Amino acid sequence: MDLQKPTVGRIVHYTTQKGNVRAALIVSTWGDSPTAAVNLRVFTDFTNDANTWEADKLDPELAAGAQSGVVWITSKCQSGDGQPKPGHWHFPPRA
Repeated sequence: MDLQKPTVGRIVHYTTQKGNVRAALIVSTWGDSPTAAVNLRVFTDFTNDANTWEADKLDPELAAGAQSGVVWITSKCQSGDGQPKPGHWHFPPRA
């Protein structure tokens, strides 16, 4: 599978360690290869990502930014197969 190259300003999907997929904006890249690491601004689902009454479903990666609506995620690589993989990002599937 040919991977697309990440570029600043692209909207991608980020998969958290708990498996939640959220929209993210690439704000910085290292290199122009498809495997380049990127920094992301991940958009949270506002307070739904801070459901403390469902502690088993709480996603610490997202909860920190639930009130502001965004989380800073740094130095992440694209999933190799373009599918959701915890701790990685991927381009949205084409509809």
